[in-house]
Amino acid sequence: MRRQTRKGLSLVEVMLAIAFLVIGLLGTLAALTSCVTLNTLTSHRSAASHAVREKIEEIKSASVVDMVDLYHNQRFSVAELRRSPSDSAGLVTVDATIAARPTVTVRVAWISVVGKPESYELSTIITDF
Repeated sequence: MRRQTRKGLSLVEVMLAIAFLVIGLLGTLAALTSCVTLNTLTSHRSAASHAVREKIEEIKSASVVDMVDLYHNQRFSVAELRRSPSDSAGLVTVDATIAARPTVTVRVAWISVVGKPESYELSTIITDF
């Protein structure tokens, strides 16, 4: 008697193949989700850095008296960081105890996409050349 050869796949083989495919797809999906989150975090940090540097450049054009009068304790927000009006908060402080060399500090704080508070701060001493 001749033995019959099997044609096709068994149910167990098909289910194992599907399980391996699902595991691979879930890993790929997790990697993509992580990449999108990291891209958003980097974009927000870049926007905060740009806003802080822009604010310092704006302040540099003012006289020392105007720096204190116009900018000390000034609050501002960064549009790129806002999902709602209270999502980002910027604060400028001017320390002019030494009038010839005021120190300007600009800080931006926001809630990241992962729900954690983040901030970016830059301080500079303004001098006349």
